[in-house]
Amino acid sequence: MNRSYDAATVAAARYGDPRALAIIVRDHLPLVYNVVGRAMNGHHGVDDVVQETWCRRRGAGDDAAGRGGPARAGRPPRPSVPG
Repeated sequence: MNRSYDAATVAAARYGDPRALAIIVRDHLPLVYNVVGRAMNGHHGVDDVVQETWCRRRGAGDDAAGRGGPARAGRPPRPSVPG
């Protein structure tokens, strides 16, 4: 998954372009499933946590775009794994 995106694709995804977001999700979804699956040791709630991770990431769009928190701007999403 060593893929770099051009600035236009990332910016478009941040501002809600469904095609740009689909490209990024398609490329990163296997990694998110892997991380969550290992963290949850194969628990049956992996799908729910992965979905919540993407939903939270999508909801963090203002921060990612630099409008709500420059400390997170341009950084990858943090996985949300319940403890």
